[in-house]
Amino acid sequence: HYALWRAGTHNRDVSPANLMYYRRDDTNRTIVGVLNDYDLASLASRESPSGNKRTGTILFIAIDLLEASIPS
Repeated sequence: HYALWRAGTHNRDVSPANLMYYRRDDTNRTIVGVLNDYDLASLASRESPSGNKRTGTILFIAIDLLEASIPS
């Protein structure tokens, strides 16, 4: 994560569910953490995120965002 952040990639979705870790050696003294799930990531060089897809868990998205707009 740090290397990507320094290079200008921002995760934008840091949460406990997106963190993983593992013990590096047999002594179990060194723990390495990994930040995953870069679906919402953006580049620091841009003013706004470049993605145009709706993301989220269907069960928690407002119904008006899921319904197709009907032309009047």
